[in-house]
Amino acid sequence: MKPETDLSINTQTKEKITNSIKECLDMLIGSETLAHEHFEISVFQQNPALRESLEERLHLDLIAVVQSANLNGTFRGLIATTIQVAVVNQLLLSGKFADDCELICGSINRGIASSLEDERLLPATQLMQQSEAYPDYTWCYEKALHESAWAEMKLRVLHHLLSQLFDQSPDGLPVWWDYYRKAYSMYIGELYEMIVKNGAEHKGVPHPMVVALSNETLLAMYEKLLGTAAAS
Repeated sequence: MKPETDLSINTQTKEKITNSIKECLDMLIGSETLAHEHFEISVFQQNPALRESLEERLHLDLIAVVQSANLNGTFRGLIATTIQVAVVNQLLLSGKFADDCELICGSINRGIASSLEDERLLPATQLMQQSEAYPDYTWCYEKALHESAWAEMKLRVLHHLLSQLFDQSPDGLPVWWDYYRKAYSMYIGELYEMIVKNGAEHKGVPHPMVVALSNETLLAMYEKLLGTAAAS
């Protein structure tokens, strides 16, 4: 599938995107076996309204990808943003930060309230809002659960559509997806550790997706990953 030369998109292409999304979601949500193995599919089975909102978001996102003059780059950006949503929420639900979920959510909520008053952060905040299942800014365990399910399901659909958008094999994840997720998980993990250390009385931090991730920080985390890989 290629973008039109005038960045327009024809009806046939729109229909192909719509049908591909629908077929993929039918396959995923209709599988009881997958629902037992993956929490996000179970969440979507129990909350049918989530499917409609995800379908609409995917349609808009993929139309934008196909219309882009840099199709591959735009698709990578979509993947990266979706991975960010998944990581930010997943780390609150399980592992070392689960017991501190309420404290971390409170800090993020205080930070969001401050960031909404800063015009420089509005574009990033709006991008974060568009990427999520529930645009409401107030963070809590329930929101984290649904955002995590939303993002993981979205990644499954985007992975499935790799072959249709780029004629790539859908078998296995692209290597950069895995490395980006590991690096971003380290970054968010360090941020959450800082929040826990600061305690409940701290003024709060902006939403993790709004906090800038510098090239130096990302490179340092890649080095940590590579060092860990070399040692193992």
